[in-house]
Amino acid sequence: MRPVKAGPVQAFAAELRALRRRCGTPDFPSISRTTGASVDALAAAVAGEQLPTWPTVAAFVRGCGGRVADWRQRWEQARACLLVRIPAPRMPS
Repeated sequence: MRPVKAGPVQAFAAELRALRRRCGTPDFPSISRTTGASVDALAAAVAGEQLPTWPTVAAFVRGCGGRVADWRQRWEQARACLLVRIPAPRMPS
């Protein structure tokens, strides 16, 4: 697996990967069959390139035996970090 850059999306993806490891590393097709989420969406959730949608996270967590309510707060925190916009510095005129 390629290294993941630091940031809220990447940290969230790392937490999802850790959850999956703790439950025995089920494959994405197995999680997909039990939750209805697509294999592609599940794989993208742990890739760390963009924040997955809440329905995908909830499915992933359910498929790995996690507590969905606990993960909602984590997802909201990651999302809030992305919504905060820091203005770019002004260039001298």
